[in-house]
Amino acid sequence: MNIWDVMILVIIASAVAAAFRVMKAKNKKGGCSCGCGGCTKECALHREEKEKTES
Repeated sequence: MNIWDVMILVIIASAVAAAFRVMKAKNKKGGCSCGCGGCTKECALHREEKEKTES
């Protein structure tokens, strides 16, 4: 293995670690940000839209 092989492995490992950190952070806050279309929870944005249409 030369230095370039090691550098590539380090870059790949850091990208995978960053992806896991992002996935773990999303799971802590419910996995949904306000305004996303695939959200199963009722976000604050959706509640506000409902209140506007019901009024």
